[in-house]
Amino acid sequence: MPQMAPMWWTMLYTIFITCFILTLIMTYFNIEIMPSTEKNKILKTKIKWMW
Repeated sequence: MPQMAPMWWTMLYTIFITCFILTLIMTYFNIEIMPSTEKNKILKTKIKWMW
């Protein structure tokens, strides 16, 4: 297997880092956040314990 020059290793590293950051940014903006009204409905339901 041929060896790569150090400059190519840093170039490859920066390409991988930028791809990773771009995928993180895309997934961050594609996530749909639940509205707060649905969270309040879940909290309002109380369980009646029978002892």
